[in-house]
Amino acid sequence: MPVYLKPYFLSILAAFLYVLPTKSSAQGVTGPTGAQAWMMGGASAATADVWSAANNPAVMCLLPINQLGLYTEQRFMEKNLKLANISGVLKTKWLYAGGYIHYFGYEAFNQQRLGFSLGKKLADNISLGIQLNYLATNIREYGNSRAWVLGAGILYKPIPKLTTVITFFNINQARYNQTLTERIPATARLGVSYELSAKVLTTAETEQTLNQKTVFRGGLRYQLHEVIALAMGAANNPVYYTFGVGLKMKQLKLDMASGFHEVLGFTPHLSISFPL
Repeated sequence: MPVYLKPYFLSILAAFLYVLPTKSSAQGVTGPTGAQAWMMGGASAATADVWSAANNPAVMCLLPINQLGLYTEQRFMEKNLKLANISGVLKTKWLYAGGYIHYFGYEAFNQQRLGFSLGKKLADNISLGIQLNYLATNIREYGNSRAWVLGAGILYKPIPKLTTVITFFNINQARYNQTLTERIPATARLGVSYELSAKVLTTAETEQTLNQKTVFRGGLRYQLHEVIALAMGAANNPVYYTFGVGLKMKQLKLDMASGFHEVLGFTPHLSISFPL
C-alpha cells in the first residue's frame, strides 16, 4: 500500500471497528479482554482472571487473591490498531472490587474505557457483580463522545466443576452524545465453563447484541504441565480461530495468544498478571 494512503486506510478500518463492533471478533474497548480468554476463542464471560473485572464482575468472586494485570493486543498486526489495558482486583472481607483502564487506537481515532466493578458472593455457589463504565471515543473527522454505561453479571455453580454465567453491558441503554449518533451496543452474554478433568477445562459462550447476529465463542485448555498450559478455540460472525500458551511461574502468569481472521490476518494477544 502506498505510504500516503495508509492514514486513510487506518481511519476507515478504525471507524469500521467502531461503528460495527459486534461484527468483528476484534472489538473495541468493549470486547473480550485478556489473552487467557483469547486463547479459547475470546470466551471471557466465565473465565476467572484479573480481567473478569471488565469481562464479568461476578466472576471476580472466584479469584483467591488480589491481582494486577497488564494486557495488550495488536489488531491484525497493525501498530496503530493497538489495545492496551491495566486491570486490578482486590478481595476484601465483604466483597471484591475491580478497576480497569482500556486504550485503543491512535491519534486520529481512539477509544478509552475506564471502569469500576464490585462483586459479592451471596452463597458459596452464587455471585453477583455490577460495573460502572466511562466510555470516550475520539474521531478526528467526526468529533468526540462521552457516556456512562452500566454492566452487570451473575454467576451460578450448580455443581463444583460447572460454572454458568450471564452478563449484561449497557443495561441503562446509554447513547453517545449528539456529536456521534451511533448507539452504544447493548449486549448480553450467556457462558459456561466445565472442568472435564484436573487438567482439561472447556468454556463456551453466546453473545447477543441488539440488531446483530448471534456470536458463539468457545475453546479448550489443557494443562500440559504445572507450569505450561495449551489452548485453542474459535468464534463465528466472522469466523475467527485462536490458539495460545500459558506459563505460570512463582509470582507471575504469562499468557500468549494469537487469533486468525480469514481476511484481515493475525492478531497477537499478550497478558501478564501477578499477585498484589
